[in-house]
Amino acid sequence: MARCTRLDVLNGLCGLPRDAPDEHRSLHAGSEAAQPLGKDGRPATGELRSIAVAVQDVTPTLGDGQRAAELLDPICALYDAVFSRPPFHWTAQHSEQHRERLEQLVSNPTFGLATAQADDGRLVGFAYGVALKPDTRWWHGFTEPLPAEVTEEWSGRTFALIDLAVAVERRRQGIGRGLLELLLGSRREQRATLSVQPVAADTQAFYERLGWRLVGRVAGAPGESSPWYDVYVLPLQLKP
Repeated sequence: MARCTRLDVLNGLCGLPRDAPDEHRSLHAGSEAAQPLGKDGRPATGELRSIAVAVQDVTPTLGDGQRAAELLDPICALYDAVFSRPPFHWTAQHSEQHRERLEQLVSNPTFGLATAQADDGRLVGFAYGVALKPDTRWWHGFTEPLPAEVTEEWSGRTFALIDLAVAVERRRQGIGRGLLELLLGSRREQRATLSVQPVAADTQAFYERLGWRLVGRVAGAPGESSPWYDVYVLPLQLKP
């Protein structure tokens, strides 16, 4: 049986969060961009467009679950290339499990995606996530109890950043930060959350420089890709 992960928690496939949202382990900063919003506060259908940033030969673009499904193979290939390297914990089953869970996640109507593609069409970065539900169990299973002001959820409060990755050879060019700002800048939620493997010190430092606040640590189940995950929160600017 596949292990229970925080993707499973988001999909309602298990009771308690075990695995973090697969580390969001890319790091390296960039420029910002904004995306027009529809009346519901999310990018309007038909308005998704490429937004240039100050990274030569790279175009960041917003997308949705359908676009993620179209890019499933390159997203999974880049995920494997990035997250199978030290310092991240990696298991032989992790690649297949990630693919299966992403295939489920793209059907979530709150799914959001940002990608970075080089001029030759190669995917060199991605970031994606979904909104937490009011009855989410994302905040369960922490080593220390969290205050109610952190754990209380309502519709539209929290966007969970599930993964962010940048090709190793394209790091320190601003792509990671650009993707993060593009994706979070398109969201209507009041805050964002993510989790990171504690061994990924550079990744944690990256998020902390951008204002993310560590709120606690959650344990991974036996046999998972990491025994622990550190969970962060970032307030998002409210949309008019």
